[in-house]
Amino acid sequence: MGTAVGGAKAMGNSTKEAILDAVLAEVMDQGLGNLTLKAVAGRAGITTGLLSYHYKSRAALMAAVADRWRSKMATAEKHCWEAFAEGDGPADGTRRAVEEASDFVRANPGEIRMLLRHIVIEGELPPEVAKLSLPLATSTSGRAAGFIGVSPARARAVFHQAAVLLTRFAIITDDELLALYAEPDDEDPLATAWARCRRHAAHTIVGALGLEPQPTDPAALD
Repeated sequence: MGTAVGGAKAMGNSTKEAILDAVLAEVMDQGLGNLTLKAVAGRAGITTGLLSYHYKSRAALMAAVADRWRSKMATAEKHCWEAFAEGDGPADGTRRAVEEASDFVRANPGEIRMLLRHIVIEGELPPEVAKLSLPLATSTSGRAAGFIGVSPARARAVFHQAAVLLTRFAIITDDELLALYAEPDDEDPLATAWARCRRHAAHTIVGALGLEPQPTDPAALD
């Protein structure tokens, strides 16, 4: 009985994840104004009835998307601070934290792409989408300033710069990554290119904070 209940719960969670992923994909293609339960169900490969069992309305869907993003962001922020604490001083800690954040954005591009779509195409963020905005740059800058040893104003400015860099990682294609960072003799070109890219971003932010000189050649960071 316990195994059956556990299996049903896992299946339910898997269905919910597929639904939320379908919401992001549908909004990217059609825009939030055209989002319908029928379209989301079709993209997720389930019936409208099953979708309605989990989420009764479009508002419920968007609330669930926002809740999932906030949960992901809270976990990512925790991991970034842990990475910072493992560093050998402010510069190394900041570098590790930026690399951790870079990996998170690269692995979770959907919500950020949706935000960018609305900013570029719609010109503004409706309230239900604005809830998904990246809080990391503003919510932690004061705390970071104390740890790093810079002014809160400088920390805020650099954290916004970091947010722009991280956003880029949500939209850069593999071909673009290879063109910018791959070298002819790389054994695993894509993995090595991403390692150089995140490392270059980390050194850029460390330099902007005045913790060490700015990088000039990404290949020199190998």
